[in-house]
Amino acid sequence: MLLLCLLLLLPLTARSAEQQQSTYTLELKNGTLERVFSGQTPIINLDLSNMQIKFIKREAFDDLKNLKTLILRNNLLTSLPEFIFSNLSTLEHLCLAENKINTLDNIFVGLDNLKELNISCNPLRHLRRGQFFGLPNNVNIYTRGNIFWSLSTMLFENPFLKEKDNFVEIEKARFDDDWEEDQIAEARKLDILERDIFSGTKMHVFPKETQPQLDRNVRVKLCMEEGIVISLEIVDREEKIQAKCSEVKIDYEERQVNLRGLGIKDFDEDWYRLQKLPIHGLDLSNNEIQEISKELLNDLPGDLAYVSLVENRIRRLTGQIIDNSHLKVLSLKDNLIEEIEDKTFENTRLNGLFLSGNRLENINFIKDLPTTLTELVINRNLIQSIPDGIFTRLINLMYLNLARNNILNLKSDTFRGLKSLQILILTRNSLANIAPGSFKYLKNLKTLYLYHNSIAKIENGVFDNLEKLRNLNLAFNKIAKITPEMFVKLPKSLNFLHLDFNKIESLEKGSFIEVPRFSLSLDGNKITNIMPGTFDLPNLQDLYLKNNSLTSLKSESYEGLPRLKRLWLSNNKISILEKGAARSLSLLSILDISKNPLQCLKNGALFGLPKSRASFVYISDNCIDLIQGGVFDDYSN
Repeated sequence: MLLLCLLLLLPLTARSAEQQQSTYTLELKNGTLERVFSGQTPIINLDLSNMQIKFIKREAFDDLKNLKTLILRNNLLTSLPEFIFSNLSTLEHLCLAENKINTLDNIFVGLDNLKELNISCNPLRHLRRGQFFGLPNNVNIYTRGNIFWSLSTMLFENPFLKEKDNFVEIEKARFDDDWEEDQIAEARKLDILERDIFSGTKMHVFPKETQPQLDRNVRVKLCMEEGIVISLEIVDREEKIQAKCSEVKIDYEERQVNLRGLGIKDFDEDWYRLQKLPIHGLDLSNNEIQEISKELLNDLPGDLAYVSLVENRIRRLTGQIIDNSHLKVLSLKDNLIEEIEDKTFENTRLNGLFLSGNRLENINFIKDLPTTLTELVINRNLIQSIPDGIFTRLINLMYLNLARNNILNLKSDTFRGLKSLQILILTRNSLANIAPGSFKYLKNLKTLYLYHNSIAKIENGVFDNLEKLRNLNLAFNKIAKITPEMFVKLPKSLNFLHLDFNKIESLEKGSFIEVPRFSLSLDGNKITNIMPGTFDLPNLQDLYLKNNSLTSLKSESYEGLPRLKRLWLSNNKISILEKGAARSLSLLSILDISKNPLQCLKNGALFGLPKSRASFVYISDNCIDLIQGGVFDDYSN
């Protein structure tokens, strides 16, 4: 027998090589298996392992009508011809393991009696629609050593037929919700914009007014002596710039003069001499300015609406020094400001004031801010408390950022007066107590960020009167239990609710009723069980339960989610899927069970998922060794 195996591996002749065995003949040519001929005795078992076969012709096995076992292990196959096994109706065992096969399209047609298929250790990533068509529902498919990412719910369906009427209805039910998808897209755009603002990528939410364009031939020079700015003026065409002066950069698109990092300390009177130009912004960031003098801001022209003093050395703002009713946006980020006197901004009509990254503890100055203000950013300071009624004048404020301070609690009158506020960010504080009614004046609030705090309990009435709220983020807190009363007063307009990375261990009946509408995120908790009746969310489309401690997928846990499209369960402890586990998930397009200790997908385990072109199960980073042919079928009886 050993001699015969060696003979089979000898180099092939130019025309063909016929290697004889007592029951069959192989016709191999340059790594291509062209034909297997049966001898006098019908071939029952055929082992073609370790033969360095690269290609197999479509008709290679057509004569093997009685074959029951075919082993093609450890060859160099990357694909197989369509319908290659279509004449092997008696085949029961097929091994394609340890090859380089990356596609399985239309190769299993005709294998009605197959009991075992081994595709282990191949570079298969996605098991696509129709790739297992032809396999019976009682087949065992061995997949050890593969690195699958996803499998289609139509894996066993006939790819050549039009989808059945019920499939079409599923598609219609799922994709007729265009208005909802548009709303979700718009809401997500706003989320991205808010993140940009929070990170400093964008300076403000609301667009500046359209202004005349700046002539790109204009040049500007800065004249300075010992850090004192003497003048900023236009350079004449034939002018040679003097030693104490230098040409400065202009952003013609933004109509902004760049004076960053030039060692500027102070300003002479009448230093700004660009009144003839439609300059919109002045960037004085990263200099050595220690105070805002009347010379700095008060004589700027009406067109100049934005001034940046970011990363200077300003420690104190003196009351009534600033007198400029044209200035719209003033950025004082990342200075050393410890005190802002009362009435500092009384003689301005600012729309945006940016004070992040300073050393402010006392914020009494807010009570005198102009009523024109729409954006106020005071994140990354040392604020510990917010005095009652301090925002009363700010009736037009739309964006308030108090993140990264040391605020401990919110009182019931904290935000009185903010009737126009749409976005409130209180992330990364030390909030532990929120009094009922704290947000009762915020009837136009759309986004409330409370993540990264120390909130353990939410009292009844905390979210009263938030009639237009769309996005509530409570992630990274200390909430251990969701009660039916906790979110009962949230408005039906709420689209997104984030409760990620709290300390929630179980979900009880009635925890979530009617809201949120589109997305509920519970990632990173300690959830081990979801009671039936937990969810009554008729419009929910995304449910995130990643990084929890769930050990099973139970159909009854997800009843009450009739329009759910995506269920994210990766990185849990799910080791087995019982029959009918997905029975209630009839409109799902994505079921993510990646990174779980799953070893097999048994018959009936995924029954209930829609057999639709756009429905997939994500299974990456599992240890799945076995998929049964009836995994998507009803095995309840």
